[in-house]
Amino acid sequence: MIIEKKHIGRYIPQRDPFIMVDELIQANDIRFVTKFYIDEKNLFLDHQELREFALIENICQSSAAGLSYTRRNSHKRFKDGFLGGIKNLKLNCLPRMGETITTEVEIIHEFENMFLISGSVYQGEELLLTCEVKLAATY
Repeated sequence: MIIEKKHIGRYIPQRDPFIMVDELIQANDIRFVTKFYIDEKNLFLDHQELREFALIENICQSSAAGLSYTRRNSHKRFKDGFLGGIKNLKLNCLPRMGETITTEVEIIHEFENMFLISGSVYQGEELLLTCEVKLAATY
């Protein structure tokens, strides 16, 4: 584990109760892996299932955590980020309260402060959701 839950707020702009990432597990220049436990206090639960837009937010926050961590010693220190678009979304299943999801994010393309990200969310070995996300970061 690279960043544990008690320190994740240093790497993403969101604050409780909107934090959707617990730990940064792996990170290199183009690929990040995070974990998130879905507890009963999560605002985005509907009948004990985590809503699909929360999974997209989880991909965005995983991207922010990975980008902030890998660029922490760079002049490109991000303060905030904005979702610019979503495409090729495929939802297979929603995770339930009490489960832990793993999110894998890969940077497909980067231009200055804009990123095209491919994200996949898993519960165990089961692929829950995939999509591409356009993100813009502010410095």
